[in-house]
Amino acid sequence: MTQRAYDVAVVGAGPAGAMAAYQCAQGGLDTILLEKASLPRRKVCGGGLSNKAVSVLPFPVEPAREQETLSGWVAYGAGRAVEVEIARPGTMVCRETFDAYLAERAVAAGARLIERFDLQAVELDGAALTLVPTEGQKIQARTLVGADGVRSVVRRQCFPEAHPRTVAALEARVIPAPWAAERMRNRCLFDFGALEAGYGWIFPKRDHFNVGVYRFRKTPGTRDLQAVLAAFLAGNPFLREAEVLDITGALIPVSPCAGSLARGQVVLAGDAAGVGDPLYGEGIYYALKSGIEAAGAVVDYLAGTRPLTAFDDRVKDLRRELSAAALMAALVYRFPRFTFERMVRSPYPCHLFSGVIAGEVSPSGCLFKAVASAPYWLLAARRHAAPLPVI
Repeated sequence: MTQRAYDVAVVGAGPAGAMAAYQCAQGGLDTILLEKASLPRRKVCGGGLSNKAVSVLPFPVEPAREQETLSGWVAYGAGRAVEVEIARPGTMVCRETFDAYLAERAVAAGARLIERFDLQAVELDGAALTLVPTEGQKIQARTLVGADGVRSVVRRQCFPEAHPRTVAALEARVIPAPWAAERMRNRCLFDFGALEAGYGWIFPKRDHFNVGVYRFRKTPGTRDLQAVLAAFLAGNPFLREAEVLDITGALIPVSPCAGSLARGQVVLAGDAAGVGDPLYGEGIYYALKSGIEAAGAVVDYLAGTRPLTAFDDRVKDLRRELSAAALMAALVYRFPRFTFERMVRSPYPCHLFSGVIAGEVSPSGCLFKAVASAPYWLLAARRHAAPLPVI
């Protein structure tokens, strides 16, 4: 027996799915949000929200905030670092809390949430889609938003030829020494010398550090990412005396999975669509934004005003910015020492790159301005790079 046909089913209660469900419910649609796990659930993610991510939320982020980020160290190994002030403060969250909060907001807006819905197949039957779980009751809907992550079942079922490019990340939750927790308060750290073609990070939370390594391109020295993370944990001075709680890995999609992200009655959003930033590995902003646009496309489609494929027009700017970020990532991770010595230590390009995180500069604008001004900043005085101030 199947239930009534919902206006829209959203698969995946991460940032993309929860935001799509929230916006669809706000738009008056009969919305159901389906999640494979029970919320809150662990999600591999650094949990750093840029100001541009916070700015697209239609409700306050404070209930899920761990702490505010006011500045950060950009380093090339433990012995050379530059502190960078963040023009617009960012926010640190834990994904289990943040995702559960977004889902709660979607439910408050009128969406129905079903947890432990393990999607097995999507069946097309005339005007309705039937979502078949591994066990339990089937769900029918007129439209479907696939936001079920990098290994999306919706994408495999409805876009079988689509495959996003993915890169690897490995993270650890650690309990730092009290002095390190105090020194890192309201700060984060990016270390472009932690590995070839990638970076290491430290993101402080309320009661622990999220520590990880992001590998944009596999090299002979980074095939064993466990060893790379172990070396970063052992070598960074802020991690002295730290207790490692657990280590988990993830694949991060860094390119849209197909030329069109809408087909028939189905749209893809977030990691399922492959919309992740290849430069920083950030996915939350692009997940939120694509979820919002997916909801707008569904609302217009069901109102009969535009075809669902109009979603591709809605995310055209997003795709352009991801293309610019991919070009910057290819350059930055090909020449990491040059990036640190000539760009991080030079105030103007460093301002541009931090502006991308803050949402003040677009990736394409950053790329254009950095190239156009290169004769200036290549000759300009550079800031002093000093050992990390652990005392």
